[in-house]
Amino acid sequence: MRKVFLAGMLFAGLSTLFISCNNGDYNADPARNTDIFNPLNPETGVTVPLGRVQAELNGSMRVFDGTAGWTDSVAASATFSGNKYDNIHTTEFLGGTLSPYGNAGNYNVSDSTDNDIFYGVMDTGTHVVYSLYQGKMASGGSGPGSINLKGNESGRLRGTFTATLHKVLPVFDYGDVMQITNGEFYVKKY
Repeated sequence: MRKVFLAGMLFAGLSTLFISCNNGDYNADPARNTDIFNPLNPETGVTVPLGRVQAELNGSMRVFDGTAGWTDSVAASATFSGNKYDNIHTTEFLGGTLSPYGNAGNYNVSDSTDNDIFYGVMDTGTHVVYSLYQGKMASGGSGPGSINLKGNESGRLRGTFTATLHKVLPVFDYGDVMQITNGEFYVKKY
């Protein structure tokens, strides 16, 4: 009798486990036209999950998934960014600005455009920026760089980016360069 009871409990436990694995319907058909980003579609060009900005900074992959998002609070511009909390006192941030913001496509980062890619470190309490690197420079010689906006379905921006950034804070140093490669973002609107 005890073996029958244990076998029944095992069967009930396994049944519950299999039922809990059902997360509902999911459209994995890349050909189906929906406004929801399908991560299985290789044509999207973005592999990061929602709520993340990531890139290789000087060859080292960094993930910025703290408060990642985008805003269009400045007219005709869209700014995306993500934070990476290093410790209780400082946070790193990485992002970009698309201006004039419109449809999907390439946005070049150089001296003559309003588009930008930026990286910095700030104090978490006072929000004072200790260090800032930018792709767009007023004094000349920056770039090359680009942001490729892949889509903006349901208020979510997704795309890729790459750039050469120069240090502008605390002191402008054209010789202090940061290479951004393999950048990807997929963020909700703030």
